[in-house]
Amino acid sequence: VYMRVDYSKDYSNEYIVENGRYYGTYYFQNVVYEGNWIHTPEGEKFHGEGTLTYNDGSTFNGHFSYGKKDGFGVLNDKEGVYSGLWKNGKRDGYGTQQYKSGALYIGNWKEDKLDGKGFLIYPDQSTYEGGFKNGKKCGYGEFRFKNGESYMGEFKDGLKHGYGIFTYLDGSTYTGNWYENKRQDFGTLTRGEVEEKGIWDEDVCKREGRASFILPNGDVYIVEIRNGQLNGKGTINYHTGESMEASFLNNELNGHCTYYKEGLIFSGQFVGGKPDGKMLINYTNGD
Repeated sequence: VYMRVDYSKDYSNEYIVENGRYYGTYYFQNVVYEGNWIHTPEGEKFHGEGTLTYNDGSTFNGHFSYGKKDGFGVLNDKEGVYSGLWKNGKRDGYGTQQYKSGALYIGNWKEDKLDGKGFLIYPDQSTYEGGFKNGKKCGYGEFRFKNGESYMGEFKDGLKHGYGIFTYLDGSTYTGNWYENKRQDFGTLTRGEVEEKGIWDEDVCKREGRASFILPNGDVYIVEIRNGQLNGKGTINYHTGESMEASFLNNELNGHCTYYKEGLIFSGQFVGGKPDGKMLINYTNGD
């Protein structure tokens, strides 16, 4: 039996009734539905396989349950194309979202948000594989940047948070704790054979005890740290090949220091980072 019913300006429908089952087309102001539906005490409901076509050109093709997207379906809208599972009208379960920005997500969803295990490719081809919660990176994950850097560790609310290992472009690594994308609490920064260990605060290492670190120009410091500053005896190996056995006070050379350079040994007192008094010069070649 073929029937057509007009519902004023709200909607109209055309449908076929066969053995108590309904298949037809609903014409609403902003959307057209074609597919299966049923009668309920609350009125007609989309139920079974069907297609929604919106005025803006978006489409949904998939399964409905009592008027809501439920089961497998494909949505093509202004964000891109989602192909996967639905529940109560929302993306829920395993699915793939191809964004128009070029990003691609493959994984689990909950109530229209990324939730559970998933794999995300960003428009710049950086990748993240790991946990999500409420649409943000959460739990253990591995983020690989386009430039070759990487982070493997814990996330919270989309930020590095907890224990993790960051590998920098130059091959150096930071292993330790993070707080809202910043190095925090105990951690170790390793550059080749040199390690910088200590307590970090707001991405700055507040070292205590014996520590080693490299300056941006390549100079290597092996020193004593007290109260977050250089204090006590230490060694400086300069990137130019010279070296110094040094004494420090509050980050400045202070006390007796010995400087080694191309067959010469300079020794003397420093105060406030500057030589103080006479310097003794020895020639290692016997002169």
